[in-house]
Amino acid sequence: MTDHEYRGFLTVLFRTHVRPKLPRVRRPFHHQMMEEWQYNLDRVEQSVRLLRYIENYCDNGEDVYGTFTLDRLGRAVHNTRHGLQFSNDAIDESGFLDAYERHVDEILSGLQPHHLPEVDKGVLRDMGSPDAEAELAELVFRARAERDRSAAMRKEVSVGRQLRNVEEQVARAAQEFDELKKSQADMGRRSSRRSLGAGSKRLARSARAQPSRSQTWRWPSEQSTFRSHLKPRLGAQSRL
Repeated sequence: MTDHEYRGFLTVLFRTHVRPKLPRVRRPFHHQMMEEWQYNLDRVEQSVRLLRYIENYCDNGEDVYGTFTLDRLGRAVHNTRHGLQFSNDAIDESGFLDAYERHVDEILSGLQPHHLPEVDKGVLRDMGSPDAEAELAELVFRARAERDRSAAMRKEVSVGRQLRNVEEQVARAAQEFDELKKSQADMGRRSSRRSLGAGSKRLARSARAQPSRSQTWRWPSEQSTFRSHLKPRLGAQSRL
């Protein structure tokens, strides 16, 4: 079909599948709908920028954990999970997914980068893309190239189910980060208790042996010994 016919085809899909469902999507958000969209989009953009940095500049796991704390990486995964869930819910409830799954071959066969709205380029720039136009063209090319190869999969697993599978994978990754952070915190508490206990015993022995005013000058050295043993351990854990 010609470009004009393709645009008309997309307009028909919008009027048939999307427009009737838009009020249902808007209803839960009322006047705060755009704020909710922007909130989730901002969190995803921050996470994607972080992941782009890792992809471009971190060669291995040591580079990643030496650059970012475990807490920051976990937050990025959680933000990605919530943003993906919000997006999946929106395209499902608004009818976009229904239109796509019923007409995926026709949509992808005629899709060109200029058919996508300019706002998509702005989103890619906000996500750290050095060349949003080229990246958008690459995404369209990949989608079209995958059309035939993914046809068999779509017969067995719908596009909606595939998106939910990705969401579940990210959720499992977020859970693993939570478990890892809990494990790190438990290790830190055990290390702190051991160091505090050893330091307290040394201080107690010193106080019993020399209960004089001059003994107060021993506290800084004992505390320095405590810090020299405890802080490297906590520092190593905070870098993970």
